[in-house]
Amino acid sequence: MINKRLNFGINLGIACIWAVLVLRQILIYGIINHIGKNRVVEIFVEHLNEPEIDFSFLDNDNNSNPLLSQSSESECDDFGDSDYDMEEDDRLFEKWVDHDIEFDGEVGKGKSFDNQLFSDEMQNMIEGEHSEGGENSDEFQSVHGSDDEVTPKFPKFNPKTENKNPDLNLGLIFSSKKEAKFAIETHCLRRGMMYKFDRNDHRRLRARCKKEGCEWYVYVSPIQGDKSWQVKGYNSVHSKCSWNYNNNNIRSRWLGKTFVKKFKNNPKLGTNEFRSEICSSLKCNVSKQQAYRAKQKAINILLGSLKEQFSTIRNYCLELMRSNPRSTVVLKLTDNDEVQPTFSRLYVCFEACKQGFKNCRRVIGVDGCFLKGPQGGHLLTAVGVDPNNAMYPIAYAIVENENKDSWVWFLSLLQSDLELDEEYAWTFMSDKQKGLIPAFESLFPNAENRFCVRHLHSNMKRDGFTGQSLKNALWAAARATRIEEFKARMEQLKELDEDAYNWLVKKPANQWSRSHFSTLPKCDILLNNMCESFNAFILPARDKPIITLLETIRNLLMIRMQVNRDKARKWDFLLCPKIKSVLAKNIKEAAECIPIKSDDWHFQIIGPFDQHNVDLLSRSCSCRRWDLTGIPCRHTISAIWCRNEVPEDYVHDVYKVSTYLRCYEHAIQGVNGAELWPKCELPPPLPPKYENKPGRPKKMRRRQPDEPPAATNTTRLKKCSKSLKCGKCGVVGHNARTCNKRSGQAEEMPIGTSQPPSTQESNHTQSTSLEPFNAQSASSQPSTTVPRRKKLPVRKAGSKNMGLKLVGKSNNISSVNVNVTQSSRINSPIIVRGGMNFITLPNLRAALGTQQTEKGQSSHDK
Repeated sequence: MINKRLNFGINLGIACIWAVLVLRQILIYGIINHIGKNRVVEIFVEHLNEPEIDFSFLDNDNNSNPLLSQSSESECDDFGDSDYDMEEDDRLFEKWVDHDIEFDGEVGKGKSFDNQLFSDEMQNMIEGEHSEGGENSDEFQSVHGSDDEVTPKFPKFNPKTENKNPDLNLGLIFSSKKEAKFAIETHCLRRGMMYKFDRNDHRRLRARCKKEGCEWYVYVSPIQGDKSWQVKGYNSVHSKCSWNYNNNNIRSRWLGKTFVKKFKNNPKLGTNEFRSEICSSLKCNVSKQQAYRAKQKAINILLGSLKEQFSTIRNYCLELMRSNPRSTVVLKLTDNDEVQPTFSRLYVCFEACKQGFKNCRRVIGVDGCFLKGPQGGHLLTAVGVDPNNAMYPIAYAIVENENKDSWVWFLSLLQSDLELDEEYAWTFMSDKQKGLIPAFESLFPNAENRFCVRHLHSNMKRDGFTGQSLKNALWAAARATRIEEFKARMEQLKELDEDAYNWLVKKPANQWSRSHFSTLPKCDILLNNMCESFNAFILPARDKPIITLLETIRNLLMIRMQVNRDKARKWDFLLCPKIKSVLAKNIKEAAECIPIKSDDWHFQIIGPFDQHNVDLLSRSCSCRRWDLTGIPCRHTISAIWCRNEVPEDYVHDVYKVSTYLRCYEHAIQGVNGAELWPKCELPPPLPPKYENKPGRPKKMRRRQPDEPPAATNTTRLKKCSKSLKCGKCGVVGHNARTCNKRSGQAEEMPIGTSQPPSTQESNHTQSTSLEPFNAQSASSQPSTTVPRRKKLPVRKAGSKNMGLKLVGKSNNISSVNVNVTQSSRINSPIIVRGGMNFITLPNLRAALGTQQTEKGQSSHDK
């Protein structure tokens, strides 16, 4: 019974399988009948292999059939229940079930079916479609915009990997026309081709080879319903073409975009080196000017255009105030007739610099330097002195120019940030820039102003007081710490050059000599080196656009403060390193001094060449060096040794390592990228109007003749131009040949004057009015040629003055005034510079076409 039922089930299953196959075939034919004639559809049909099931057990005995081997007790039962049913099921499972099929996330580990439901080709196709569709669903797009069609897969251009040397293929897809054009240019120039775009508009782009007879071309047009562009025509065969070394298609725009990474890796790459790199990589000839323009365009691409940088200046200011709270960032704009304002000034002072400067000495150096970038302008800086006698930047500002208004604006903001209340206790060091002294007088009238001695000596040389002896005398007077010593040095200068002494006396001594400096700031500097050091420190940023400039300065300050902070934490001594060096030098000189004790705190010190008194209680010495600097001098150290104490205990607290750590304990915080800056709703400012000066932009400052050469020229000094001095009048600036006081020079008279002043005093004067002289009258005289010149200075060949004056130009002489006596005979040549040469006065009158009266003619013939 069971055998019959099993056979019936198997036959029924086989019949169902054949029925499904027949129905599928009928369905396919029905689909084909409904497809239009203008459509092409690919249908994949595959007949599956039937599973080969072994039915031989049906012919065997019941005992050999595993499905019929049951116990006698359950033989007549339709649904027997025994203990071995699970074991038989397990054996059947192991025999017929595919263990490689995944069940509940686990893959079986047994033998697999030999029969496959799909062929290998169909299986690979299905797996490929599923893998591609899982990664990017945008791949399933139709070229013609029809969902019923199968889209052929064309290659896509990848600018990140293929932009260096692209290969063009038929069907290549570009994201935009700009990308396609640049790829075609790069493809041709990398292969030494000369090309031209004979079609270039919004709906097509066609390039051909310039060589006549060459069949190479490429045609690109947009895809319908898409913004992408595709190569729809391409002939890669070149005929009658060769490598072109002098390729005229190479432009600086393409060079700058192609080699922009060179300047990203090496921003200081020179023009000559860049030109060599271009010629070697492209195997072409590029001029130096073209390489220079390409370099500038590459830098502009790398740093951004000027307008783009100024458009984000408001967002940058908001980001600075967000990342560094309580910092001062002031942006000043100029309103104009346009909708957008124009950038004028920007002031930056970080909170870390404000707090750290409170532990420094009350000395501020101010200076200004020009910016080398495309926006122009000047950078104003305020720099202090830290406990290690190094620079401590406080604030900086970008202004349009150095004048009184810009300095007053900058110093007023600085006064508000640093809370400069007690003016008498503050000292400002400067180079006396334009408008700086009036700004100090209006804002800090009671503060001490010092002038850099090096710039004072430069002004001294400019006024003619040169020489090494005068320079040594000036520095000796500046280094004098006592008024008596200062007066003695000035007398020595007076003996050398009294004019130089009179020139220097007009300069206030409290601005350049230590003998008149205040002792409150504990600083005796004579040079504005702190500002000069800061200008050299930010030199890599001075030729950048404004955002890059500000970010470079901020990064330099942030790194410097962190480096100094980490360095100071490793110091295990009391004083800063530079102060230890100064103290060690004074200790070495103190060994030559002899102390004489007056009481516990007062000493008389006898030195090799001087004698001074020291008061250790008030920390003062009569030489004033200890008073000015706060570092014990050699006389003070000798007195300290007499008390069996160490000199380090008498050094001012401002020089200690603990003070240095308090200066740099605050940090300048970093900022986010431009895409994360806060957005300002106000309109962005326009860049300032800056006129490009002719020639190459100046990168180096002008050096004085006695200055050492620049780093680029270490083998030769700069030529010193000599000033000319006239041998007649003694004035510097010209020689005797060009002197205005030379003899025999004719006096100039304005056109229309009847006679010179000398003819009014003479009794024998004759003035003849002449008709205007034109070019036609001159051409009528064959022996006279009149060149066209603007002005004809007149002089005579002889040494005596004949009193002849021509007024006018060479082609239009309005009058001739002659002053001669009755007995004079004019037979010397009269030379007019420019070509006119008249032997006698009658010839001159004849050349001018003058009609003479009989009386006048007889008087001149005598």
